[in-house]
Amino acid sequence: MIGWKADGDLESIAKNSGRALTLVAVGRDVKPLALDNLRRRIIEIRQVSVLTKLANGNYAYVSTAKERPMLEESLALPAGVLQVTLPTNKAGRFRMEIIDSDSVVHCAVPFQIVGKGDESATLDREAELNLQLSKSEVMPGEEIEVYLTAPYSGAGLVTLERDKGITSQWFTTATKGTSVRLKIPTAAEGTYYINAAFVRGTSAPEVFHSPLSYAAAPVHLIAARKKLAFQLGTPREVRPGTATK
Repeated sequence: MIGWKADGDLESIAKNSGRALTLVAVGRDVKPLALDNLRRRIIEIRQVSVLTKLANGNYAYVSTAKERPMLEESLALPAGVLQVTLPTNKAGRFRMEIIDSDSVVHCAVPFQIVGKGDESATLDREAELNLQLSKSEVMPGEEIEVYLTAPYSGAGLVTLERDKGITSQWFTTATKGTSVRLKIPTAAEGTYYINAAFVRGTSAPEVFHSPLSYAAAPVHLIAARKKLAFQLGTPREVRPGTATK
């Protein structure tokens, strides 16, 4: 069995940033062992839209998942841990697999790269806007980066809302992937929602898609004056009958 541990979140990795996995192979006795003749491959997962005539006579895009190998290289695991890095130079959804000489998959790790300028981005449902935040918790007064992947190019509006709109940012993009920075007000605290509405551009070729797409995600604003900073120190071992501070 091959186990893995990531050094960060795999669902929202910033483009051209660093992300690594620690791999270890263990036997039936749960002790590390060395494995040779392995291969590591990176697979890109894309949604391909096909214009299809429906039963009612209308035409619509029907999407299906398509996997394309991007990288395959030899790999040998020592009788211990091995750290490997994930490629982050291209935005999209991917999966890293560790396979043997018979192409049997022993380890599979899905991950997603988000960033600006992904012209080849596609989505799993028609006119769906994919929204990813750079972080789920933010301090008042800071900026948060919103990564958007749309089914077409165009323009849109990103807002920070609760019971009403707090702040907003308009944007335009000539690609299907972009990012928007939103300034968080200094007086805001608690849970808010970041909403994005996106309108298809007049020059976009995806004319059979719905012209409007939207998405939302929660974000927690931490008030610094209400955050208690403290440290707790304890001894590593405590024996019965001894005093502990």
